[in-house]
Amino acid sequence: MICSKSSEEAFELVEGELGFLYDELYTKVAALHLRYRGYLRRCFTLFLCFFSLVSFMIFIDHTSPPADISITYLLLIGAITLEVYGFVFLILSDWTKVWLLGYFKLKKVRSGKRWSRKISKYNLIKFCLRQQDDSMWIKFLGKLRIKEMVTKHLNVEHEDVDAEVKSFIFQQLKERSENVNSLLDINLCKKLLSYRSDNVLEKLECLDLLKWSTIDVEFDHSLLLWHIATQICYYEDVKRLKGSNSLENLNKCSKLSKGLSDYMMYLLVMYPNMLPKGIGEIRYIDTCAEATRFFQKMRKTIGTKIDEACHELYEVDTDLLEELKGDTSKSVLFYGSRLAKQLQTLGSREDWGFEKKWDMINKVWVEMLAYAAVHCGWKEHGQQLRRGGELLTHVCVLMAHLGLSEQYQIQKENSEIHEDKLIECPPACDPFLKLLRALGFTPRRTIN
Repeated sequence: MICSKSSEEAFELVEGELGFLYDELYTKVAALHLRYRGYLRRCFTLFLCFFSLVSFMIFIDHTSPPADISITYLLLIGAITLEVYGFVFLILSDWTKVWLLGYFKLKKVRSGKRWSRKISKYNLIKFCLRQQDDSMWIKFLGKLRIKEMVTKHLNVEHEDVDAEVKSFIFQQLKERSENVNSLLDINLCKKLLSYRSDNVLEKLECLDLLKWSTIDVEFDHSLLLWHIATQICYYEDVKRLKGSNSLENLNKCSKLSKGLSDYMMYLLVMYPNMLPKGIGEIRYIDTCAEATRFFQKMRKTIGTKIDEACHELYEVDTDLLEELKGDTSKSVLFYGSRLAKQLQTLGSREDWGFEKKWDMINKVWVEMLAYAAVHCGWKEHGQQLRRGGELLTHVCVLMAHLGLSEQYQIQKENSEIHEDKLIECPPACDPFLKLLRALGFTPRRTIN
């Protein structure tokens, strides 16, 4: 049903479903759409507000203080305004469009976007460079003991999830879905969901070289490594290709990696409960502390320039990492530098080039995004809906549509499928079936 559609249509379907789920979890709109009763209740309350206003105008006691009369008029008009707004919102909601779709036998209904379609970005290196700021404002925040909290939120940026990003994510998920549909063993299906960049590296014959940064460490450890390495590789490529015609192509190739890298770091810093369990917060704090000390030593050379900071990290001799890092610190700063050097070595091969290198990094980040999405609890996904929703949640629902989920329904009896066993979907699913038709899809019926 989804694989034959474009990425925009697939993400639009997921937006619609999550919109319904948000209404069910956090609003009263579901109760207001109980066939005709919800609309009758809204009309009745609106009529009562108008009746109260008219009655007050007729039976008003003019001996009352003018201030009391004015306040009463204001309250009644305010109540009517709220009721009118609620009625208009009710009419324009997705629930009404779905109802009209079934009642008037409409073929297709299009709705506007149901979330911001933006992702938040957090860059670790930028944050550590901003820690070097010694302005009066920063010193004042330091005395109030809120410097880190304020600078952390000031470091968050926002970026649109454009069509190219959606298309790349959708294509990668579809390829994995085809592999799942071709497998009969559920354990093998679950194995595909356990990949967090090692599948991509294995296909490109890089796993032996880079597995120390993926399957040999915890997920948050791997996330920090690849985040730092992605930043270093980008600015090293910019420095190498500066002035050439390939620079524009570099920005195009690396856009997705940089965006997803900063987005995953944002989740690690702001919403670590949405990522697989680990000691990511401790690693992040130790890495920031080590980066701040390192940049402090290089302050006269790099200032607050991120390209110069990344270059200094790239130039660090990573052969003696334990001496640089220490025994007790969980920092991965210089390990990220080592990973960047290995990635740059791959890109310099004759059969690679920076385009193939960045295509690999793009696929690595999409696989890490998918791993995080499928291993995030539904409770955490639901909590994010009231904050506007996250790309991670949309990817998780999209993966479920494509069969990429750890939840299965195994039928031990009547395993054979016959056409005469097709039944209509239960009434509880009607809004979702109508929503699918509204978005141009043809839903399959449930198999008994």
